[in-house]
Amino acid sequence: MEEDLQTDPPREDWYELCLTVFYVSYILFEGISVLFKVVPAHILVSCVVMAWGLTASLQAIATSYPMLVAMRFVLGIGEAGFTGIPFYLSFFFKREELAFRTAIFISAAPLATTFASTLAWAILQFAHLTPIAPWRLLFLIEGFPTVIAAVAAWSVIPDSPQTASYLTPRERQVARLRVGRDSSSSPASGFKLADLAPLFRDPVPWLIASMFFLTNMAYSSLPVFLPKIISEMGHSAVTSQALSAPPYLLSFVVVLF
Repeated sequence: MEEDLQTDPPREDWYELCLTVFYVSYILFEGISVLFKVVPAHILVSCVVMAWGLTASLQAIATSYPMLVAMRFVLGIGEAGFTGIPFYLSFFFKREELAFRTAIFISAAPLATTFASTLAWAILQFAHLTPIAPWRLLFLIEGFPTVIAAVAAWSVIPDSPQTASYLTPRERQVARLRVGRDSSSSPASGFKLADLAPLFRDPVPWLIASMFFLTNMAYSSLPVFLPKIISEMGHSAVTSQALSAPPYLLSFVVVLF
């Protein structure tokens, strides 16, 4: 990537800027998670996943670091949409059931890192068989399946228990009654700015925000540098990718526990 995208005159901080700008847009646009209150979930999820998948794939055609930086900024916006998933889950599960369901969602991050590291190892192993640069191939292979998932999400993701096609009419009624006591978790309740005021006075949301910040730091920041850290220990680039996978496979299990 450094050889293909470096500018003239060269800058040593381009790669770090590519990483940083993703988190800038991710933080700035996390507010779009409240759209789950006003936009049908199957539409919002499909759009977010499609935006993420297309942008991730299109990183493969970047011709310079500034172009990649711009794409990474857009990718961060798509990533921010996923922060509303725990709120979306509250449409279907009672409050005491949300922790484990959210853990299942969060566990996808270390599991994805495991796959990504293994995939990167495989691509580096067989990169000589294709004319495409390994880093470009990595973006294509990891991004394009997400586009397919976005298309499937349009018809698979239910907006609420009442619209879940996989439930019988009786099961939909039971699901609605189970979460009916907490009317604020319903997508039909709409969104009012006044709903946000109590959150800033409640220490629990601040605690949850801190937990999500720490998990993001562990699952989204360290994996980017881990192969480099391992290679600095004396391992080859290929071996470093392979050794990056096992710790996150273990953390996947720990998160669920």
